[in-house]
Amino acid sequence: MRVTQRYEHKYRLDTTKIYQVRNQILASGLERDYYSQEQPYFVRSLYFDTDNYHSFLENRGGFFSRVKLRIRSYSPTPADPLSVEIKTKIGNQSLKYSTFIAYGWYDTFMETKHFPVNDNPVLIEFERLVHLLALKPKVIIEYEREGLRTGRAANLRITIDREIRSAAADELFPEAPSFRTHYGKGA
Repeated sequence: MRVTQRYEHKYRLDTTKIYQVRNQILASGLERDYYSQEQPYFVRSLYFDTDNYHSFLENRGGFFSRVKLRIRSYSPTPADPLSVEIKTKIGNQSLKYSTFIAYGWYDTFMETKHFPVNDNPVLIEFERLVHLLALKPKVIIEYEREGLRTGRAANLRITIDREIRSAAADELFPEAPSFRTHYGKGA
């Protein structure tokens, strides 16, 4: 289990500002993280929500305290590993509990709504919340991410997400998703 605690602030950048901001960040001493050394990396997440999109509406409304469940891939095609994540947010502070699983475990969960027998607290809580709150897979969101870090402050990370798109989906790798692009060429 991985636990990540951060203060999150999100900003939109138009195309003309992306490179200017990125270059200023790099000039300040931050470097591309391990995954962004050569180029931005791919991220796709399958979000779970209620039939009336309770989690989405809480997020959009900026509710002070909320939780979201997602299964994430770093590949556009089925591949190991996948990350199962429970992310809570209180104000600007987020706490993310995550664990990696094999694609076969994802497949089992999507078919039965139960992970194979395990004692992983993230998987147990994820499954419990899916059943308790009647959550279903609703949307995939994918983008290209460039991560920037500094060796001086382990808790500081800046990400630049581009080519952000979403599609209604009930699985992580649908055959022909109908993507909607967000923020144009901005980030």
